Amino acid sequence: MTLALARRWALAAVLAAVLTGVGLMPVVAHANLVRAIPAAGSTVDTPPQVVAAEFSERIEPEFSRIDVLDASGASVTDGPSQVDPSNRSAMLVRVPPLPDGTYVVTWRTLSVVDGHVIRGSYAFSVGEPIDADVASTPASALVLSPAEPVLRAALLIGAMLVLGTAVHVPLIFAPAAREAGVGAAGSRYLELGWLGFSLAAGAHVGLLVTQAAGLAGDAEADLVGAVGSALGLGQWGTLWIVRAAVLAGLALALMRAGRESRPLRAWLPVAALAAAVLVTVSLGSHAAALLESSAPATSADVLHLLTAALWAGGLAPLLLSLVHARRTLDGHPRRRLLGALLARFSTIATISVGALVITGAFATWIQVVEFPRLGQTDYGRALVAKLVLVAPLLGLGGVNLLWTRRRLNDSRPTAAGRWAPRLVAAEVLLGVAVVAVVGLLTSLEPARQVALGDARGVNLETRVDDLDVALSIQPGAPGHNAATLTLQDRGQPVVDADVQLQVKFLDSDIGQRDLRPTPDADGRYVVSGDFIGLVGRWQALVIVRRLGEFDARAPFRFDVTPGGSAASGAPPPAADDVRRVWAIALAGLGLLLAFAMLQPMAWADWARRGVTVAGFGAGAVGLALLVTTPEFAPSSLSAVNPVPPDQTSIDAGRVHFEAHCVSCHGPGGQGDGPLAAGLDPPPLDLTIHVPLHPDGELYAFIEAGIADTAMPAFGETLTVFDIWNLVNFLQTLPP
Repeated sequence: MTLALARRWALAAVLAAVLTGVGLMPVVAHANLVRAIPAAGSTVDTPPQVVAAEFSERIEPEFSRIDVLDASGASVTDGPSQVDPSNRSAMLVRVPPLPDGTYVVTWRTLSVVDGHVIRGSYAFSVGEPIDADVASTPASALVLSPAEPVLRAALLIGAMLVLGTAVHVPLIFAPAAREAGVGAAGSRYLELGWLGFSLAAGAHVGLLVTQAAGLAGDAEADLVGAVGSALGLGQWGTLWIVRAAVLAGLALALMRAGRESRPLRAWLPVAALAAAVLVTVSLGSHAAALLESSAPATSADVLHLLTAALWAGGLAPLLLSLVHARRTLDGHPRRRLLGALLARFSTIATISVGALVITGAFATWIQVVEFPRLGQTDYGRALVAKLVLVAPLLGLGGVNLLWTRRRLNDSRPTAAGRWAPRLVAAEVLLGVAVVAVVGLLTSLEPARQVALGDARGVNLETRVDDLDVALSIQPGAPGHNAATLTLQDRGQPVVDADVQLQVKFLDSDIGQRDLRPTPDADGRYVVSGDFIGLVGRWQALVIVRRLGEFDARAPFRFDVTPGGSAASGAPPPAADDVRRVWAIALAGLGLLLAFAMLQPMAWADWARRGVTVAGFGAGAVGLALLVTTPEFAPSSLSAVNPVPPDQTSIDAGRVHFEAHCVSCHGPGGQGDGPLAAGLDPPPLDLTIHVPLHPDGELYAFIEAGIADTAMPAFGETLTVFDIWNLVNFLQTLPP
């Protein structure tokens, strides 16, 4: 066996080992339970007519279902479940009047975006506490195959290899070879392109077989029929068919490239079609599954994959070029070609790394949300592993950029020519490992969605002036909860205060509960009751009144999920926040491109001008997107006030109330201001009407006014946050 052949077998063995190790890890699906009605773990007095469950992604109706079982395990539903026509991520099922008792809702979902299957169950009860013997089960993936991450990684590696080769030949090797006065590397680049195509096409077919086998369920099912079902799986099936057509076109483009003598004309169609394959991957990714922010998230994912292909996918053809130079040239011509190759590749790699950092940070923020989840979830740990592998990859690239290139430009003989191919070969191995981990990431549930399974309840702390307020809610899950308040003033317990706890559900207008905690023997303030009855976002406002002191208001906001607040997933960032951050990232990408080509280098003028213009264009689009993103746009009349009702907000709202509202509504808001007598209809008594409306409705009244009354519109007088501060103040008016 020759040394070259041995190296090829060694590389294949390392690749197989890495991908096999990835394949042994479990696959977790993505359309997970977000909320339910009745809520998981809750007790309702009135039997529901419909049981509903909402999931984190849009689901495929044909392969998704929910069922309601009684204590004996028999179904009690009236007909099959169906997807909510107004919300493709929710399912409904009708039930007859249910007698008192405990019921279990079982569910199974298949994501429209990525085709993953997941199932689970939860319990609720009617008229009596939940039977402790009836257990619900956490969500678990129906693993399609341990080979799925391997196939996803192989698809990425193949497409990235083709794109990297298609860019390398006309933009890096051909001009560098002309400068050095040497010939091309023959058909070796075409062989590399066909290798990438074979890897991508084989993985593409394998993903269809894997998906069909998962839908078939068992050996008795019709696998051929399941293939047809898989192709009809909404976005997943559509993307598979489109990708198949693109791969067919890619094969034709590679055939044409073998007959075309001009590098740019030969490889440009290949590059475009390989990029299209990567776009189809992004359109079926975690980013595309975000319900409200899919456009900016998918755009970032597309750029991330394309720039990764330019860098990591270009390493193998770069290695081929370096080996070709060492085998065919000696002395100064060899050093000149090696230096030109590394210089040109370093330019593309530097731009790509900058883009990868920007888009990668953006994607991490969306999919992880909370920093601790990097170490608490499989997704986070895989992401950390990816970063650990990227670090030495960057280090090797830096060595080639800062040491090898400079030594090759030196007229004296050096060892740089021998080390350059070795360093790039190490980069190739690390690049394969990185993409293998990415294949795993695409099969894992995003860190933000994972229920951490830690039943610590809700534990919150804040300080208002010199008063420390600690609120503990146990177990922090739907149903019965005990709340404990601890107050300290300059380190001393406060035991003689008048304490009020206002609990408000933020996801719909179901009113507000005012609770009165009572001190216990240890000086803590305790309240118990079923005051967290639903899954969703909650606000707890602690109001402390003491003689000789100003009232203290301490607002807390937290989430409750089926597993409890401490076991919850983190909600994705708001759509406007995602758009705003993406606008900043896009502007940064534009500046990166605009200035990357301004330094003198051996690139054609048309290439430098094109990249610079594209950079300034991207920056302009980012700035325009940033300017046009609204500060806050209520999505409905039940929109949640984004400003917590702390004392600062209340004081600011009081200033606006006294400046704009007292003349009609009076100092106490009772409709008895100095101008009230001359108004028809008279001003409303706000102490009566404010509690009847949700936050978003109050905001709309102030912003747009009320038709056929003297209530004017303040949308051009007050800012968005001025109005929200005013809403917070109005809710403090005494009844």
